[in-house]
Amino acid sequence: MKWIVPKHDGIDLVDWLYSQRNILDQRKFFTPTIDDMPDPFLIHDMEKGVDFLVKSVKLKKRIFIHGDFDADGVTATSIMWLFLSKYLKADVMPYIPSRFYEGYGLTEESIAAIKEKGGEVIVTVDCGVKDIELVHKYSKEIDFIITDHHTIRSPETESVIGSKEVNGFLISSKAQAVIHPALTAEGFKEVCGAMVAFKLCLAINKKLNLNIDMLEFADLCAIGTVCDVMPLVEDNRIMVQLGLAQIIKLSNIGLKALLEGSRVKDKKINTYHIGFVIGPRLNAAGRLGDALDAVRLLTTSSAQFAGQMAAKLEALNAERKKLTEQYFTLADNELKKSQNDKIFIYFGDDWPEGLLGLIAGKLAEKYSKPVIIGSKGKSYKASARSPEYFNITEFIKNFEKYLEKYGGHVQAAGLTVKPEYLDNFITEAKELAAISLLDDSEPVLYLDGIAKDLAELNIDSLEKLMLLEPFGNKNPKPVIYLNKILLKKHSFMGQKNEHIKLFLTDHTGIVIEALSFGDAQKYENLLKYSTLPIELAVNLEVDEWNGYRKPTLRIVDFKIG
Repeated sequence: MKWIVPKHDGIDLVDWLYSQRNILDQRKFFTPTIDDMPDPFLIHDMEKGVDFLVKSVKLKKRIFIHGDFDADGVTATSIMWLFLSKYLKADVMPYIPSRFYEGYGLTEESIAAIKEKGGEVIVTVDCGVKDIELVHKYSKEIDFIITDHHTIRSPETESVIGSKEVNGFLISSKAQAVIHPALTAEGFKEVCGAMVAFKLCLAINKKLNLNIDMLEFADLCAIGTVCDVMPLVEDNRIMVQLGLAQIIKLSNIGLKALLEGSRVKDKKINTYHIGFVIGPRLNAAGRLGDALDAVRLLTTSSAQFAGQMAAKLEALNAERKKLTEQYFTLADNELKKSQNDKIFIYFGDDWPEGLLGLIAGKLAEKYSKPVIIGSKGKSYKASARSPEYFNITEFIKNFEKYLEKYGGHVQAAGLTVKPEYLDNFITEAKELAAISLLDDSEPVLYLDGIAKDLAELNIDSLEKLMLLEPFGNKNPKPVIYLNKILLKKHSFMGQKNEHIKLFLTDHTGIVIEALSFGDAQKYENLLKYSTLPIELAVNLEVDEWNGYRKPTLRIVDFKIG
């Protein structure tokens, strides 16, 4: 792996790292409030959406919140339902389509089900912006307010009945409002569905002068933001920072039960716990069961019911882990047969649809290439994932003629291939990838700063670096470069000695622990030539025990000699 090391001679490590994070307003960066977020009415159609929704509530119309079955869709649905039912006393119900019988977004089936239940208004969250034809077809029978953040259709490639062009995008002309940050000329746009739903509620709060403390919903919005891998800058950083503080209060009964069941309730909750503890359990409901169970968990006022739902999601998540590993191994074996392809595409026979995105994501991370994993069942559905450098949704757009539907983000997409065109799709996608993707090159690791010596990695530096949290997409943990480090001793950890702890020193005589998990075997040469100096790329972390805090290192990469 090639390392890119910055030069900042004469500048202390912490000062340098702060300067690289573009902290223009320290108060807003370190201690933000909801008031630091832009006016929600700047978003396209927000005024129209607020007015129509408030009017619908006053007319006692039956409103359905139509969400999506992932963590973002679940939290967006929960925010909207809680706000409208609790504070506007609306006749409102949540609706999450089945991944297996209805699929993503508005569908004939989901609209029919809502009509059968007496629905008069549908508010979509985390979906709907591409479903122009369906909105047009049913607009005389039911009113639609679309809130979404996904890729929008382009007027350059199609002309659709019931559509209009706004700022270069194609949207429904029959919806009462289309609230989507990309339609706004200015402002930060890379937000999740839960954030768009939150901002609609925030706008209603302002319009009606309700004086509701919107921090009540910050925990759910933060979960949606982290789980949908939004960049943790601007609005998203503010929301996640506020949301983490709200999660720690355990005021949401369902989240409290979920954290108790996963045995992390008493730990310092950070973005890791959102992304790898909370998120997978919420997603497990939609992957293997009923996503509405996750909404029930997040919106309940009963501690007993919350415990039951949390236990159910815990069991589903355990099953999800087992199945994901099983099907990942099958896909990985198939990929090894075509490792020279620039994109990996594979459709299994009746693979669990809820696991396709997880398998694609693990493969894309392992091989640093775009991956599409599908299932040949009643329909040919697939999930796509890609490295940060490749826009997988824009790539898939080239094959619209072979697809029943598709949509997504830069690094993640869902699609359904017309069965008769599967071979055409795979062949042409591989051909396009072969000419549009550069040849594989040596992976690059960009380091954030250089520590002069181990003495600079003290508890004071650690605490200042922790102020850069929450860490995540576009605001990662700083990777620090260390040179001329010596290995003093080592020890293995884990039932299979799969983890390793190194005790490191340098010319200062200071000894600091460095940990690496799950890959102890790659340190064989390091231990063999332990007298040679080492170069290290590390994250600085805190080791806390019985109230005593000390810095420790998490190894990202190393070089010998």
